[in-house]
Amino acid sequence: MFSLVLFACTVGKIVETNPSTGYFPGNKKATIVLSKPIDLDAHKALIVVPDSDFVSGQLKNVKYFDEVLTLDELENKLIRADLAEKIPVVRSKIGLNQAAKHYKPFLFLRFEERYESPFKGYSRVVLSDMGAMEDYFIAEIYLDRLWTSVNDQNTWYPIFNSIIDYIKQNSKSYRKYELI
Repeated sequence: MFSLVLFACTVGKIVETNPSTGYFPGNKKATIVLSKPIDLDAHKALIVVPDSDFVSGQLKNVKYFDEVLTLDELENKLIRADLAEKIPVVRSKIGLNQAAKHYKPFLFLRFEERYESPFKGYSRVVLSDMGAMEDYFIAEIYLDRLWTSVNDQNTWYPIFNSIIDYIKQNSKSYRKYELI
């Protein structure tokens, strides 16, 4: 259901960050719901994302994580590593936890929707450590389907910009941008 909403309402255009700001071209700011301070550099080797070229491409354009894999790509790696019998299903919390234990530790970025009423919804991004089964970061943005619309500049780029802010706050190795 979520992927239908995500891509039916947006252009889904993968773009580079602005070289002078280090951010995607967003018109709004996401609301931070949870932001746990961690040594993010210790977790940057691998991040797994939903099966979406847009999400994968945007996160690769952040240029922080060593490897960005979709769930499908993770499944292929697990099969090639002869772990299919230990981890038969990766698309569940239990499967992701087992993959983090038997394959290698990773962060998982997922999207959720939250509704306060039938007409007031929010899109959320959640960054979790699947080995520890702990959420580190949650940001959300109001899905304004009536006035400003749900699109890249109003919804998805601000969500990714909030991830960039989290990385900047919790990484010593992430490149720092200065305004020109």
